[in-house]
Amino acid sequence: MNFNRNKLLFSFTFLLVAALAGVLLRLQFMHPIGMIKYKYLLHTHSHIALLGWVFNALFLGLTHSFLSESPDLKKSYHRLFILFQVTYIGMLASFPVQGYGVVSIFFSTLFLFVSYAFSYRLYNDVNSTHPLNHVSVRFVKAALFYLVLSSLGPWTLGPIMVTGNSDSQWYPLSIYFYLHFLYNGFFVFAIAGLIFKMLEKEGVIINEKKSKLIFMLMHVSCLPAFLLSTLWLSPPAELHVAGGIAALLQVFALFLFSGIIYENREVLTHVFSKKTRILFVIAGAAYTIKVIMQVASAFPSLAMMAFYTQRFTIIGYLHLVMLGFVTTFLMAYFIYIKKFTFENKGSVLGAGLFILGFLFSETVLFTQGVLTFNFHTSIEYYSETMFYTSLLMSFGLIVFFIFQTAFTSKHLNA
Repeated sequence: MNFNRNKLLFSFTFLLVAALAGVLLRLQFMHPIGMIKYKYLLHTHSHIALLGWVFNALFLGLTHSFLSESPDLKKSYHRLFILFQVTYIGMLASFPVQGYGVVSIFFSTLFLFVSYAFSYRLYNDVNSTHPLNHVSVRFVKAALFYLVLSSLGPWTLGPIMVTGNSDSQWYPLSIYFYLHFLYNGFFVFAIAGLIFKMLEKEGVIINEKKSKLIFMLMHVSCLPAFLLSTLWLSPPAELHVAGGIAALLQVFALFLFSGIIYENREVLTHVFSKKTRILFVIAGAAYTIKVIMQVASAFPSLAMMAFYTQRFTIIGYLHLVMLGFVTTFLMAYFIYIKKFTFENKGSVLGAGLFILGFLFSETVLFTQGVLTFNFHTSIEYYSETMFYTSLLMSFGLIVFFIFQTAFTSKHLNA
């Protein structure tokens, strides 16, 4: 189902807002602005980035790739898209002012209900129009399952806070539950669905047994992989082992998928332009590092390091997935379906500056974590460095956006 390109550009503005909020967050460590409350702005930054940008983009990508051009379908999903925008704008207007307050909680809750309607509708529409044995369909259906499952995290926050347990271990566990099944569930499985759909469309020969094994390995490992988010509680050794096995299963799935890509490298070289392939490679590298980090975190010493330096390592990990893997992949995907373009130097420059800023940021964050944990020291001018890397990423995204909006081409879909 084709979508109006303006929806994608509108979604991208949420990424710009989140990026500029990130710059302000870094500025607070150098020159605090009294009227800005750091925690409130942090909530704004995370919600708008995860939902306003990534969820919107995946909404557009999934409906584009898996739904027909039926007028009724277009009308129905257009309404859902508008409802989602209402929730994002409501969150954007309320979180900076009150943090988790009556208004922001209302719009966050409304988002959950709309996401249930979206999940139910898309699950049934995909199920009724696609062969059930296609691995891409399996991934999309699993992605929607994890989207609904992740919502259990936010629902538990109310009872936790009402019972006075907001300072207990249950509060961060609820957050980690939500993030794990959103990041490693919905995001990863939705992107996998888009990837396999692209391969199917381009006539890439995929071994059915191998593709189903990849799906099963990822699906079976996703639930126990949540244990890796609980290791800071120093649980029994059995949970470390279970989490480690889940992470190893994901490594094996990635190994099998890499084999499929390698076997079809000549076909894919003709399908994707060189610049687009570079973006896909960067996204793939980020995902590979993510999977390796999950295996490493199963070791008690590294799990404790991540806990004691979570201000650096956890932020670094979340940005690795959110920016390095998800956002870079989405840029490449929308170029592939001709909703974004790399036909002008400005767009390439903007994407390059964004990626450069991301690489600098990740290097500084993880280096700071290692120095803090092992040597009880810090990178000189750490706050200033992070501020300028955030500024570089934001500038790159702004340049990319400007040239996307200004550039028109017969090769782009309206």
